[in-house]
Amino acid sequence: IAPVDPESHYLDEAQRLISAKLAELATTITARRANGVEAAITLMRSNDGKRIMDDFRLLHDAQEQRVDSAMTARTIAAERNNQQVFITLLIGGLAGLSVLSLSFFWLRREVTARRSQATMLDQHQTRLNSIFAMSPDLIGLANTKGFFTQVNPSFSRTLGWSDEELLTQPFFTFIHPDDMAATIAEVEKLAQGIATLRFENRYHCKDGSYRWIFWSCQPQPDGSLHTIGRDVTDAKRDEDLLRTTNVALRLATEQAQSADRLKSAFLATMSHELRTPLNSIIGFTGILLQGLAGPLNAEQAKQLGMVRDSSRHLLSLINDVLDLSKIEAGQMEVTCTPFVLDESISTVIGIVTPQAQAKGLRLRVEHTADIGTLVSDRRRVEQVLLNLLSNAIKFTDQGEIVLNVGRSAVDNQLHLTVADTGIGITAKHLPTLFQPFRQLHTGLGRAYEGTGLGLAICRRLLDLLGGAITAESREGHGSVFTIMLPLPAGETA
Repeated sequence: IAPVDPESHYLDEAQRLISAKLAELATTITARRANGVEAAITLMRSNDGKRIMDDFRLLHDAQEQRVDSAMTARTIAAERNNQQVFITLLIGGLAGLSVLSLSFFWLRREVTARRSQATMLDQHQTRLNSIFAMSPDLIGLANTKGFFTQVNPSFSRTLGWSDEELLTQPFFTFIHPDDMAATIAEVEKLAQGIATLRFENRYHCKDGSYRWIFWSCQPQPDGSLHTIGRDVTDAKRDEDLLRTTNVALRLATEQAQSADRLKSAFLATMSHELRTPLNSIIGFTGILLQGLAGPLNAEQAKQLGMVRDSSRHLLSLINDVLDLSKIEAGQMEVTCTPFVLDESISTVIGIVTPQAQAKGLRLRVEHTADIGTLVSDRRRVEQVLLNLLSNAIKFTDQGEIVLNVGRSAVDNQLHLTVADTGIGITAKHLPTLFQPFRQLHTGLGRAYEGTGLGLAICRRLLDLLGGAITAESREGHGSVFTIMLPLPAGETA
């Protein structure tokens, strides 16, 4: 069953009652017309008309109640709707207020940050301005048309021109004529966006002189040029002076080396001419001293002995000079062959024993390793040993000289150590000990003979043999000289 619409029911029932009332009125009018007023009054007094009006009032009252109820419901709904709208508006307002607060906070933070950035930029600009003003380098802005647009005070300090003079004239005006072409070419490259990293030219100063300026330039997108120049005039002058001095030193060195080579070559060539006469003198004095040419008296024998000793001493000196000259001239040759080391040591000890005995010195040989055969130049090894032992005897007045034969466990080298109890060497003389013509005692009244070549020759001979020599000493406590020579690979003690 379909639900009854109250509005439709009210309208239908009202139409029915109105129709019934109209019909009742029509009947009354008809009765009045037909039967008179009394007939009409009689019909009107009946309850039909009253009943119709009562039913209409009831229908109308019920309709008003329904309308009132509907209006009340609509009012309640409207109030609820208004509350929802108010809440929605309230929430929207609060949200808008929050957004406004956040916007204000962000805006305040942004303003603070921008103020801080502006302060930092001002400080940075102040520092840049200070650097620009105080820098000893020539800092400026220029353009490719050939003008400076801004220069720092170093321009005036270096060149003597005022800022106005520098900014109102093309910078080509100040450039040395010989540097003009290179400067124009460099500016053309800058106009093409190519930076200048290293460029030098001469700038004319107000006092008439020229200063060398070293430039670095960087082109900018707006067409300007950032330039930094440094005055290198003094450095260029020093460089030229150094170059001239080096050339002079090189020429002097070459001349000295040439003279030294000539000297060494001359002395090496004169070896035979110098030694032969001395050997003859020594030989003939020996014959005379032996009495082979007839008997000699005591005075004659004494004088001939002095001649022989002096000749031998002179021959020893000449041999030292010639050996050093040959080494420096590159004419000294060494021949390395196997030989028994103990045999060479015995030979050398036999030569120096009379010298040690004459001074009352003990001479000992110690072996801390069994070397056996050594591959080297026997004659040169014996020469070095003889020199060291002779020096030890010469500079020792009492005590002993010890020759130790050992081996290094680190690099498998032969160590020949000569130790004495002599006068020793001061610390200041040790660095120059192996230099030629160096003697600890100099002057006409020196107590020890020699040329100061022995140790220098020892070091050079050992260099040729692939060895080395070291010295340890303390004044008044003797000296220790150590010869180091390579041993054959794989040989053990």
